[in-house]
Amino acid sequence: AGTPARDAAGRWCTASGRCGPPGQRIAPLKWGVGKVIANAATLPLVVPAWLGGNIFGIFLLRQFFRTVPKSFIEAARLDGASEWTILWRLVVPMSLPAVLTVVIFTFLWSWNDLFNPLVYLHDESTYTLPVGLLYFIARADQLAGGSAGQVPWHLVMTLATVMVLPVIALFVIVQRRFVEGVAATGVKG
Repeated sequence: AGTPARDAAGRWCTASGRCGPPGQRIAPLKWGVGKVIANAATLPLVVPAWLGGNIFGIFLLRQFFRTVPKSFIEAARLDGASEWTILWRLVVPMSLPAVLTVVIFTFLWSWNDLFNPLVYLHDESTYTLPVGLLYFIARADQLAGGSAGQVPWHLVMTLATVMVLPVIALFVIVQRRFVEGVAATGVKG
C-alpha cells in the first residue's frame, strides 16, 4: 500500500499514457508491437487489446478489488494461505463479475474497432467486420451490381444486423453476471 500521493501519481501516469486520440499511440504500437507480430494475421489487434490496452478495465478492476472485504483476506492469512492462494482461491472467484464485465467491454471495443484494423490489416481475407462493411460501402456499385454512386442500403443494414448478432448473443448469455459486475463496482465497501 502506497501513500495517497504515490497512488495518485500512479493513476495519473497510467491514465495520461492512454488518454488522447488513438493516433498519438498508433506509431509506437505499429513500430514496436507491429514489427514483432506483424506477420501473424490478426495478432496485432488481439495482443494490445488483452494485455493492458484497456485503461477502463484497469480502473474497473481496481475499484472492484478495493471492495473485497479485508476481513476475508486476513482470515485466509490466519489459516495459513499464501498470497497466491489468497489471490486465486479467494479474490479471483469473488471478482468474477467484474472480470466478466471487463471481458465484455473489451470484446465490444475490439469487435467494433475500425481504426486499428485499418492500420494493421492489409489483406482482404483478414479484414474485420467493420472494415469489411466500410469496404462494401466504398465498392457497393461494383460488389452489388448497383449503378455508380448508389449504395444498396438494404444490404448495408443487413450486414450491420449480422454484425450485431454475436454481441447480442454474448450479452444474453452473460447478462446476469454483467449486471452484477457493474452494480458491484459502484458500491462503496
